Amino acid sequence: MGALGYGAVRWRSSTATRTWVIALLMAASFVPLLSLPAPWAMAGLALLSGVGLAPLLAAAFVLVAELAPTGTVTEAFAWLITLFATGNAAGYAVSGALVDASLFQVALCAVAGIGAGALLLFGCRGWFRAALPGDRLPAPEAVGAH
Repeated sequence: MGALGYGAVRWRSSTATRTWVIALLMAASFVPLLSLPAPWAMAGLALLSGVGLAPLLAAAFVLVAELAPTGTVTEAFAWLITLFATGNAAGYAVSGALVDASLFQVALCAVAGIGAGALLLFGCRGWFRAALPGDRLPAPEAVGAH
């Protein structure tokens, strides 16, 4: 659902701006979960909070593709996937440790983690610029040619 909406919009903002805005909106969508509503309401709110994941990932991959010099995009995507998997693993570990104490702490941890990531993107947005032609790596056939 989120991916369809993201793909249907003709974006006028930069990819970097779009990425941190989507991350902040996703963090905000977790805030209602802090109220720990009844199970049916929780399911609906959890579904709503998950809608932002596909657009966030799409924006992140586009941003990485724009920033990575030619010839390094595959490696840059691998790093993005590694960071995503590492963040998931750390989030599951922390939430697993907190779940015995309080579901509120788990929800707060999710909001804080996504919000911190969005604020980090916002704070670093001036560093994001597309790779310049001088940043390009030589084509593989040019490297070995004599």
